[in-house]
Amino acid sequence: MALPRAINPTNIISGFQATGIAPYNREVVTDQDFLSSAVTDREMTSQDSTVKTSQAGTSNADGLQSKVNRIGTTTAVPSTNKLDNLDVAEILNNDRLLKSYIQCMLDADDGKCTTKGKEIKSRLPKVFATGCGDCTPSHLERAVKVLKHITEKCPAEWTKLKAKFHPTGEYMKQHAETWKQHGINV
Repeated sequence: MALPRAINPTNIISGFQATGIAPYNREVVTDQDFLSSAVTDREMTSQDSTVKTSQAGTSNADGLQSKVNRIGTTTAVPSTNKLDNLDVAEILNNDRLLKSYIQCMLDADDGKCTTKGKEIKSRLPKVFATGCGDCTPSHLERAVKVLKHITEKCPAEWTKLKAKFHPTGEYMKQHAETWKQHGINV
């Protein structure tokens, strides 16, 4: 009974307009709207294709059991750090994803930030203040990779990030030599 009332020309037209289909409007759906799909926005690896090929001749139950067995053998102790599993290379190699993270850092609120984006944003002031002196070796490695990429390939965004998180420039001067040792010219 509700379906005939819901499917009417006004609702159909409104649906097409809201999604930018008709009339065509590419601005309706932004890069931020795709951020949640970043998890699946990657090339298929040889392991992925092997799993699909090896499961082609199995029943759904066999395929599920295979996945359960594989998960059981590769499960590690969960990390207590929210950013330990962050794939920095994936972000840096995906312009849309990188732009979304940078926009998250620059926004006044956390409205369009992912959980990891919010975590990074909360840590940036300390990274600037300490020159990543409190970072674990793996976090330092990732911070160096990100800073090198942003300072070299996104200088306008780097300037905006410095203005927001480090307006005085005091810490950059203090830690410039440390960053230089890592190949970063701040």
